[in-house]
Amino acid sequence: MRGYSPTPEYNGWTNAVGLMKINSDGNKIALAIQTMGIFELFDFDKSIGIISNCRTSPSYTAAYGVEFSPNGELLYATKNIYGTSTLFQYDITQANPFSNPIVIATETKQNRGLQLGPNGKIYVSKYLGGYLAEINFPDEIGLACGYESNSVYLQGEICHCGLPSIFFYKGFNFFTGSEVNIEICDGDSIFLENAYQSIEGTYYDTVVSYLGWDSIVNTHLTINPIPETPEIYENAGILHSSYAENYQWYLNSFPIAGATSQTYQPTANGSYMVEVFNNLGCNAVSENLEYTYDILNTNYANSSLIFPNPFESSFYVDIDKEYSICIYDLNGTKTYNKNKLIGVSMHNCSFLEKGFYIIKIQTKDNTLFSKIVKK
Repeated sequence: MRGYSPTPEYNGWTNAVGLMKINSDGNKIALAIQTMGIFELFDFDKSIGIISNCRTSPSYTAAYGVEFSPNGELLYATKNIYGTSTLFQYDITQANPFSNPIVIATETKQNRGLQLGPNGKIYVSKYLGGYLAEINFPDEIGLACGYESNSVYLQGEICHCGLPSIFFYKGFNFFTGSEVNIEICDGDSIFLENAYQSIEGTYYDTVVSYLGWDSIVNTHLTINPIPETPEIYENAGILHSSYAENYQWYLNSFPIAGATSQTYQPTANGSYMVEVFNNLGCNAVSENLEYTYDILNTNYANSSLIFPNPFESSFYVDIDKEYSICIYDLNGTKTYNKNKLIGVSMHNCSFLEKGFYIIKIQTKDNTLFSKIVKK
């Protein structure tokens, strides 16, 4: 912020020592400038990257560490890190946030860096010490914040100036690590934070590389609704499903190719069911329906009712009452239909591919099925 200097004794840089942190909402930045002995607080517009409204503390000796409380209302800072150090707490909701500092601790074992941890506590490095200090309730004002000097034993290791520079807290809205958006369906679960999760929210996981480096993954989990369980029924030889956005029919647990409509014309005996999907990709499955395929009035249908059969391009139907016809391919897809016919009717089906089809003839009193062949 106040960095470059050509003065030789600073090797080209000055005011470079000291920590800089951003708050959980990503709208404030604080930093310490050691050689000037000051702390600065800025407003930050994270959408455009503009820093503004600088507020500067009085000058101290050797300013170094800064960290925001989880709720973003308090700022903690350390000064005089080469002697008897002081840990301050500032209320940054005030118009002049540096006017009334509260002294949280004075330590001969120098307090230096501060870091908000994943549990919402703030940890303090103690130079050349075997412990970390801890602020247990950093959202609380004054000594109620619960400062504890020798809180975390370092298992015989020695601390120096800083702590890992990570933006990681359960409520953090300005996360700079890996972010993943995952959607699952209601009733499903996914393994996050060492457990199977089925509740919408944000989850944090630490992934360790083969080199032993930690990487934090921030997962936003969305739970999508599932469609209502479909109901199926048979009417006049046609299977019907209750309404859904998308369909897939099954015969004996195997999907039927091309059978993706709300209705399906069965062509074989067996156990039928339908799977429905909404546009979010979530599904529901009906109960099985046992269906017996039967061609009614076969002798009558194979005589002069439909002729010629097999046919090349056209065939005729002759019934002395009003009727309608539908033709289905062997996947149950409707390929042709005509209504309100009576007597002899001609049907040009030259557009059909060669092969076997099912014709359904519906009268007021009866439903007839027959196989027809396009040559």
